[in-house]
Amino acid sequence: MNTPHVFISYSHDSPEHSEWVRRLATELRNCGVDAFLDVWDIRPGDNFVQKIKSAIASADHCIVVCTPRYRQVAEKRRSGGVGYEGELIRDAFNERSERHPWLLPIVRAGEGRDALPDWLVDRVYIDWRDDKLFQQHLDKLLQAIFRLHKPSSEPEFPYKGEAPQKSEETLTIDTNLDDFDSEKLVKLRELLKSYLGKGITITEVNLG
Repeated sequence: MNTPHVFISYSHDSPEHSEWVRRLATELRNCGVDAFLDVWDIRPGDNFVQKIKSAIASADHCIVVCTPRYRQVAEKRRSGGVGYEGELIRDAFNERSERHPWLLPIVRAGEGRDALPDWLVDRVYIDWRDDKLFQQHLDKLLQAIFRLHKPSSEPEFPYKGEAPQKSEETLTIDTNLDDFDSEKLVKLRELLKSYLGKGITITEVNLG
């Protein structure tokens, strides 16, 4: 499986916000995603414009961390920073097929439309304002990234997150059988649970 490349676009709202974005990028890299982050990948002496252009053009996905500040700056279409990134992101998106969800918006602060720039208002986003659900949202983001790069023979979730639980099912056992003593029933319960997993509820009934 090829390593997916993502570009992370965000505004430097505060030191705390920048640190949160750095945490997100770290988690993505730990899970096998090549995440481009300006503070890591742009060094003294680099051509800022060329670095950003190249990173966006080669990205399999663009993660946009949306806040009211991000929207404010992105919609001004300035010649540098987030405004410049926004223009490049829009251009790159217009060149791609709608069947490929290249843009992956995250709302980190604000109320939806307050945080989403005009070129993202019709996109489904991850509401990531509650850090108590950090792992849950990270899993959702990883699913969106890896599902698009997974060959048919690959496991559904090739990353270091929790796989989704099996759907709840019910298994009924008729205990009214001559050879069904209590010892055999206990062994059968254990065998079924170990084989079928936690998503199975075993119900024992007497049909006689």
